[in-house]
Amino acid sequence: MYKHSEWHDMSFADAVRDKERRGLLKDAHEVRHNVWTANADAVGWQAIAFEMAFNVPGQMRVMKGGNGVSWINGAKGPHGVIISAGLLPVLLDCRDLLTDFNINDGPLDGFWSVGASARRLLTWAATPMPYESSVEMLLNGVPYGYHDCTPGEYKGKPEYIHNTEPSRDLFNQVPALTRNPEYTPALTMFDANAYYWNLLRRLESLRITPYRNGTVTQWPMPRNEKARWLDVQAAIEEQATEGNKARQRSIKVLRNSMAGVMAGSLKPGIAYCRERDTGGVKRIEPPGNRGPFAAAGLLVVRMGVELCLAESLQTESVYSTIDSVTSRGKVPQVWPKYGIPYGVRAEGDGEIVSRGVWRIGPRQTKRFGKGEEMNPVPRLETLPVQYHLRVL
Repeated sequence: MYKHSEWHDMSFADAVRDKERRGLLKDAHEVRHNVWTANADAVGWQAIAFEMAFNVPGQMRVMKGGNGVSWINGAKGPHGVIISAGLLPVLLDCRDLLTDFNINDGPLDGFWSVGASARRLLTWAATPMPYESSVEMLLNGVPYGYHDCTPGEYKGKPEYIHNTEPSRDLFNQVPALTRNPEYTPALTMFDANAYYWNLLRRLESLRITPYRNGTVTQWPMPRNEKARWLDVQAAIEEQATEGNKARQRSIKVLRNSMAGVMAGSLKPGIAYCRERDTGGVKRIEPPGNRGPFAAAGLLVVRMGVELCLAESLQTESVYSTIDSVTSRGKVPQVWPKYGIPYGVRAEGDGEIVSRGVWRIGPRQTKRFGKGEEMNPVPRLETLPVQYHLRVL
């Protein structure tokens, strides 16, 4: 157990160096003013936020995703960040994309999270929609993140072949898969490719109003906003699929965050700040950020859930997540019907323990075999309205 920091003011940089000197951070490096990379494996980022709060006034927020700490001290922020060293190349690539559109308007813009870069792109492309509580009906009956799980061991011999003819789906990216009738594979996990992104690109507008009867109105976007939004989509699509492989991976992280950033999150964050009366540090929970286009983002989530449910039922899936189904021989038919490309993620003998804890063939999750077997799995049998039929 380490000794907590003493309560006295330091600059952000001096506080980072102090934590490195005491062994809480390792390999701290200042990329630019108040932008640091470091390794916090010794104690974790939440402990770093707690310790930094002793020395720097304002809030020390744990970044969503647990990859760093941001310093908020005033209306506009952050004013400093410490991020995991491995995240820096991703943030730099995302920041370069912002620069391509000339929308870097601050020294730390895009440096504190991939989601922040996504939000800047969205709000540059179009004026945000006012948040209305009616958008929440899009999650009616939907636990956030759809999961279905049938624990058990499955044995068999895997084998599949590709059709020689390309599929006739809208995107025409993935050849159809056909089961070889001579074999009955134990388990095959199918993943939809860039699921939320492909659904998001099907929307005609970011300006959407849902109604209780299951209909949605996609209001026309002003021509200049529509043009900017199409430019953003085209740039992300190009840079996620062409050129430098490392940059492709970075932009794919940005691409995969777009729908979630549009929707926003009401889940509070974690932050620490000093209590001047006691000389200690208290934990606070800053409110979540409502997304700039909540209705559009939640509609994408809703369509994703409905299509996953339909595919899960069609394939008799034993384990499903929002963009994945796992069957014992049946191939997806619902996703191709709506032009959603997919591929095989894993195939072979397997064991489904619980949500996020499984092994299929040579692939397994990090938590498999580590005793974390009691992971509640919400099940979803029916949905009241099929929103995807109104849009796709």
